[in-house]
Amino acid sequence: LDKVVGSAAAPYLTSVANSCGLARNYAGVAHPSLPNYIAATSGDTQGITDDLAPTTVGHYLNVPNIYQQVNTAGGTWRDYEESAAGNCMNGSSGLYAVKHDPAAYYSNIAPQCATWDMPLGGLTAGSFITALTGGGLPTFSFVTPNLCNDMHDCNTIAGDAWLRSWMPKLLSSPDYLAGRTAV
Repeated sequence: LDKVVGSAAAPYLTSVANSCGLARNYAGVAHPSLPNYIAATSGDTQGITDDLAPTTVGHYLNVPNIYQQVNTAGGTWRDYEESAAGNCMNGSSGLYAVKHDPAAYYSNIAPQCATWDMPLGGLTAGSFITALTGGGLPTFSFVTPNLCNDMHDCNTIAGDAWLRSWMPKLLSSPDYLAGRTAV
């Protein structure tokens, strides 16, 4: 955390943390990545201890999750995945990592995942920017940068630049300005 927030490589992220707050005592529930994504969206790691694909035995889960809860309440959700080559992918490709795309792991939302778990697109065209600029964000959105922009495979400067390019778009969106969006 201290290697990013407050560092010269992350001026934008540091400014967001300073103006909005920072959870200094938060830590991941497990390592590697996938158990954290599953826990964040279902409340538990569901016994997953690795980063394997949803096609792996024991990784395609029929458990309560936030996506299912949103559906049951009559809402909509979207997962916006940077560098994904298609909707609800069940394997990694290039800079897209399925281990960072939790919706792909839940069997009980498979019909929605096929439509609602989609490529992010870019700053001028694509599903996320269209939803942002058109005032069409769903009830719940999960936005995942690719392996470079999430600072897994690239440096902090890349992640900071990604956040600096997307946050102003989000903060100036009709949904955010109308008070219908929390980040």
